[in-house]
Parts: sequence; structure tokens; C-alpha cells
Amino acid sequence: MKKGNGINVSDFLLNKYGIMLEYVSKGHFIAMTSPADTKEGFERLEKGIFEADEKLYNEKDAEFIKSNFYLRKYKLNMRDAFFGKSEKVNFKESAGKVSADFIIPYPPGIPVLTPGEVISKELIQYVNNLKSQNAEIIGINKGVINCVYNE
Repeated sequence: MKKGNGINVSDFLLNKYGIMLEYVSKGHFIAMTSPADTKEGFERLEKGIFEADEKLYNEKDAEFIKSNFYLRKYKLNMRDAFFGKSEKVNFKESAGKVSADFIIPYPPGIPVLTPGEVISKELIQYVNNLKSQNAEIIGINKGVINCVYNE
């Protein structure tokens, strides 16, 4: 059996439990529920996730997920960076620059970069990894990000 990541968990849940996930990537999956779902459906989802965790877990995938966390450094407060003078910079070449914008991948829909934050090589690597998994990235347009303008 394949080992665990969001894609394999999705395949497992669909094939064994008939559960289709809302969104899937290597490092994430999202299961949507509603008030119309039944108790049996919630129990099936719970059982499926626990079984997938037991059967599909491996250290390599756990390390992939852990490696996506990095320390943040701020140079400006968010307001000054967001409303100040900015310039467009190629995202791949932006390490060391100060962001004037947010970068928000979906999933999970939480900012991984905020205005005033120094852009790190680890962040660039993380975002490129998400892009390779077809995650939607808000804040990078045509490979360009807004950075604080340095005179």
C-alpha cells in the first residue's frame, strides 16, 4: 500500500469508505461536513481517518510536513509595510526583501507571509512546493510579489 500524504488519504477514504474530500494536496486534505450529514456519516469519516492514519503513516511524509515550518522575522510593522511605497519583485529572487503584501495558500487559507516580514529562502521553497501540488496561492501574481521599496 502507498504511504500517507493527503492524496493517498483521499484515495483510501474514497475507495474504502466512499468519502470524497473537498480539497487534497500532498500535505493537506479538507473534509467538509454540514448539518445535513448523519451521525453514521460522521462516524464513518472518523473511522476512515483513524484507519488511514494507522495504515498510511510514514516518517518521510511526517518530515515533509514538519519541514514546512520556519521562523519568521519582521523588519517593519504590518501597516507601514502594507501602505508604504512598494515595488514588484520576482518571487523566486525575493529572499531578504521585506514583503508589502500577504501570501496565502489554499489550503489551508492561512497567511504564510504578511506585510513587514522578511522573505526567507525557506518560505520561497515552501510556497514553490505548494505550487507544485497545485495549491492556489494568493499574493503572487505572474511570479511577482510586492515588496517594500528600498531607496
